[in-house]
Amino acid sequence: MEPLPVAKTDHSPDHAREHARNGGCCYPGNPGRMPAAEKRHWIEAKARELADGGFDRLPVWKRDLLLQCAKLLLQPRRKREDEVRKINTVSRLLALVHDGQAAASFDEALQW
Repeated sequence: MEPLPVAKTDHSPDHAREHARNGGCCYPGNPGRMPAAEKRHWIEAKARELADGGFDRLPVWKRDLLLQCAKLLLQPRRKREDEVRKINTVSRLLALVHDGQAAASFDEALQW
C-alpha cells in the first residue's frame, strides 16, 4: 500500500517561491502590513524631507517633533475630519520646529 501524498501547506518554501514569482507579496506574516523596520525607514525618510536637509543638525526635541509629523502624515486617512485635524496638528508642530513659521494656508500645509 502506497502512502498518501502529503499536501503542501501555504507556508512551504515552494509556495513562497511561486508566490514571489507571480508578483505576490514577499513579506512574512500578514501580507497586507509593512514590516516594522521598513515602516521606521519610511517615517525617518519623511522626517528628513520635512527638515529640508538639516535633520542631523537639529536638537533631539525637534527631531522627535519631525518624526511625529512624519508618522501622522503617513497614516492612512479614515475620515475627512481626521485629515483636517492631522494637517492642523502637523502645521503647528512644523511651526515649532521651524521657529514659529506656520503654514500660510491649508494648501501649503498639505504640500508638507
